[in-house]
Amino acid sequence: MKFLERADDGAGLVTILKGLFFTTDEKGAEGTPTVDVSFINPLVGAVVEVVKSMGQIELKRGTPYVKRPNDPAVSHGEISGIIAMNSDRFLGSMAICFQKGLILKIYENMLGTKATEIDNDVKDAVSEMTNIVFGNAKRDLNAA
Repeated sequence: MKFLERADDGAGLVTILKGLFFTTDEKGAEGTPTVDVSFINPLVGAVVEVVKSMGQIELKRGTPYVKRPNDPAVSHGEISGIIAMNSDRFLGSMAICFQKGLILKIYENMLGTKATEIDNDVKDAVSEMTNIVFGNAKRDLNAA
């Protein structure tokens, strides 16, 4: 069993997880951490599936990336659903970031009620979607 000296030691975590979910691109000067597709695809697939089924919106897949420890703490939207992902094989978190216009449209499509601002009801919808995404991803990860 291996432990990190500090909770914010991202490089140490990548070293521990190397060979499980992460690989290191030896071409990069610092060695760019990347996520194994057998791990990330169920997560991305679950987001696409949930947004399509609940929000009636077809998402186009972008390129997932691993946030580096020195990257600024920014999200790519006005609201994010974050959930811890802890198991015998992985310790981390997943964030699903929504731009305001997208989440308001998903909310309207889900509930038939138009929202103009990110209020508590929209926040609850993001939380519920995050839980469903995690549940679907967990189902697919456990099946692999």
